[in-house]
Amino acid sequence: MLLLLSSLALAQDPTPEALPPLPPKYKLVMPFGVPQFAFERSGWGATHASAQSLAIAGTVFASVKALQAAEAEEAEPYMLWRGVALGTFTTFAASYFTSTLMGSRDYQIREYLLSESQARAASAMDFQQRRAYADHLAAR
Repeated sequence: MLLLLSSLALAQDPTPEALPPLPPKYKLVMPFGVPQFAFERSGWGATHASAQSLAIAGTVFASVKALQAAEAEEAEPYMLWRGVALGTFTTFAASYFTSTLMGSRDYQIREYLLSESQARAASAMDFQQRRAYADHLAAR
């Protein structure tokens, strides 16, 4: 009975072919939500892409305003816009770091699931071969 239940459990596990393949590792360090899009997590990918795009645009805008204030020799607006540029760049860096961290975690999880399903498939095949051999011996 236990063998029957274990064989049913093995039969219900996902096969290695049912799991999507691992994306290339270079996609794990790309900006703009590419790691999330590679693992079909489009909501998180869009979130990181938009946050990073807005942060880059904010950094460029604030840097241009800081340069204009520097050319006009205005110290207070210059310092203000430099602070804004630093803050928006920090936002980009935080979103990028979070995106790569999430992508790395998803890669490790998928890699584990693939190895686990391959091991279970090999175990199920071994079980079926042993069962066929036992049936063959019992038929003698």
